[in-house]
Amino acid sequence: MNLSKLGDLQGRIKEALEFIDVPQETLQILLSPKSILEVSVPVRKDNGSLELFQGFRIRHNDHRGPTKGGIRYHESINRENLFSLAFRLTLKCAVMNLPFGGSSGGVKIDPKNLSVNELEGLSRSYVNAVFDLVGPDRDILSPDMGTNEKVMSWMYDQYNTLRREITPCAINGKPISLGGSLGRKAATGKGAIIVFEYLIKKLINEQSIFTIAIHGFGNVGSTFALELYRKGHKVVAVSDSNAAIYCEKGLDIPKIVEEKQRGTNFSKMSDIKSGNAYEILERDNLLSLDVDVLAPAALGNQINNINAEKIKAKFIFELANGPVSFEAEKTLEENGIIIIPDILSNAGGLVVSSFEWFQNRQGIAWDEDYINKLLEKYMLTQSEYIYNLAQETSVSLRNASYVCGLRRIIEAINVG
Repeated sequence: MNLSKLGDLQGRIKEALEFIDVPQETLQILLSPKSILEVSVPVRKDNGSLELFQGFRIRHNDHRGPTKGGIRYHESINRENLFSLAFRLTLKCAVMNLPFGGSSGGVKIDPKNLSVNELEGLSRSYVNAVFDLVGPDRDILSPDMGTNEKVMSWMYDQYNTLRREITPCAINGKPISLGGSLGRKAATGKGAIIVFEYLIKKLINEQSIFTIAIHGFGNVGSTFALELYRKGHKVVAVSDSNAAIYCEKGLDIPKIVEEKQRGTNFSKMSDIKSGNAYEILERDNLLSLDVDVLAPAALGNQINNINAEKIKAKFIFELANGPVSFEAEKTLEENGIIIIPDILSNAGGLVVSSFEWFQNRQGIAWDEDYINKLLEKYMLTQSEYIYNLAQETSVSLRNASYVCGLRRIIEAINVG
């Protein structure tokens, strides 16, 4: 069994496979990518020169439906981490019972070094390079690190130009005016609060007000913080890339969101008056605060062997992808800390991204209330399934999630 190219996923998959009877031939299909495409992406620079960048598109598995996955513009991407992302997305689609497999791709570049014109040229050139793999019934492109609605609108236009017809369901993450879905931007945070309230209540058998620290205050972290604040929970600490702010009595989250939208860094927020005194901390000192719930919402592997013993929270609620390393997780479990895994907790964005595909296929646009109700149904249904599976098999929520996802994928492979 070759799991070496899956990075931090390999230990978790190996553990989950111990609970599944899987034929060797099926296992070979499961652990292998459907396809790996490596391309040169030419970009005409503003000074007239031509520069080539390395691009990728990796499709993991399409037995449950067409693959879908993000486009990353980042200097760190390579075959291994993109394959791991594609595999993770196949699992997440299966856990949420969505009719898709996973894919991932992007260009090895720092987009901050490109002008707007160069960024548009890169995006159109990437579509040219991967066009033969893309399509509403083959592989659906979505935004990821370094890409956004604007990038997806360029890709959408280029795809339509090459195909010579309007095909909105080939590209997700589009602006609303081009067939994007209402509710998509807030979906990960809104989905997270649904999972949070269901599972925390199940795990402690009571309704309570919790103290929460959120490591990372981007779109997901800030939306989650606002939802918690509105429901009466006490968010005592949040961090951005510069610093953390802490108040034992609870932060004024709407005020902080307002300040962040103005571009204020947490290290320079000493002039905010919310009625409660608070202090500025080193960003990563937030991780070791004595709170009920720690929600890592920044980058992967932020909780690792170096700091795992310092974690005091009773629960870790993963909002980022892979914020807890496999080795650190063992330490946390030994210390009685319960982890609510990313494959479930941050899947709301994936669910509403899928809604965009559904709407485009039907040629209609759902209203936001309907989308939010449908999102709640998906998140609650799968949260209940994962919780019950964990109880029945006496395993962690992480292990139950992986067992659930792998079983659904393996079943599709076996009947395909």
